[in-house]
Amino acid sequence: MLEPSGPRFKVNTEVADVLKTDTGTELASPPATASSIQGQIQWLFHDKRNLKKVDKTAGTIELYDDAGTTVIATSTITDSGTLYTES
Repeated sequence: MLEPSGPRFKVNTEVADVLKTDTGTELASPPATASSIQGQIQWLFHDKRNLKKVDKTAGTIELYDDAGTTVIATSTITDSGTLYTES
């Protein structure tokens, strides 16, 4: 159990505060492979929240910014009828 005045409690309180109050900026492109954990979590958030357009003819998925006006990433898709792939 954490003591309310102990150092572990203070660290826990600081971490909880950061998670509840810090905000991130909108990403303009996918984060680099070796980016911060914050950038990687932001990317997951963008991927799940923002508009995606799938063009089966062109074989692409476009991920848009929050406003839905600017493409921030494009993925290539293929579907052989047996295997669906995104890259």
